Amino acid sequence: MTLTIVPSTSIVNVNIYGGSTGSIGATTVSGGASPYIFAWTSSTGATAISDTTAGAKTSLKAGTYRITVTDNVAATAYYIYTITQSAQLVLTPGTITHATAEGTATGAIGSTTVTGGVTPYVVAWSTTTGGTTISSASAIAHVSLLPATYRITVTDSLGASAYHDYVVVVQSYTGLTIVPGDVTEYVHDGKNLADIAASTVTGGDGAYIVKWTSPVHGTAITTATLGAKTKLRASGNYTLTVIDGSGLGATHKFIIDLEPKLYHHSTGWSEHSPLRG
Repeated sequence: MTLTIVPSTSIVNVNIYGGSTGSIGATTVSGGASPYIFAWTSSTGATAISDTTAGAKTSLKAGTYRITVTDNVAATAYYIYTITQSAQLVLTPGTITHATAEGTATGAIGSTTVTGGVTPYVVAWSTTTGGTTISSASAIAHVSLLPATYRITVTDSLGASAYHDYVVVVQSYTGLTIVPGDVTEYVHDGKNLADIAASTVTGGDGAYIVKWTSPVHGTAITTATLGAKTKLRASGNYTLTVIDGSGLGATHKFIIDLEPKLYHHSTGWSEHSPLRG
């Protein structure tokens, strides 16, 4: 009679990705000439089976398992069992917005995407000392965060878990600099006047707020722009202040001297200083 393997129908797959909860029931052999010799081989990453019996095998990882039977007259037969597993639980992190300054709750974390595992998921957040407590049990976006490390842990319905650490820091800040326009002093229709050419700004984080202050008896500058200011009629300090979206900024002082003169043209002079808000 031909040597025949009757495979077990009692197959248990791995319920958690990477786990070893799989099992194969006892394998039955018929025909051939006893006694039989049994040998097992496993695929890469699967559990190695060292015993030489056809009995049930437990604590198996996902993979393929081949049982080979050799009878007393060297006839052979084999069967391959396949143990599967659930999909790996994977977190795809959202985008981090870093805080604008130390001690400010201006950081943010985008939504975390969860795939694999077995739904429903349970979501939990934790944070390092000094961070903002996230009480929401969801993977959606979170805002108004202090600089700190924020860990999201997701557990699926079978107990598999995965986590990701978001590190919110104070964003790198390039100091705001005012590039001042030239000052020109001149006489027009018998009057001593001055013009300040347009200024520019570099650095900072954009969203600039522009302010001007004028001498007590000077020409009030009411346009809050970096554009040219013309026909200024009084001597004194005209101060340009620029503040960026993080609350930091700089000032530049244009010093104008309109003493009586027949004619004068110069680039003037100025003082420049950083402003810390």
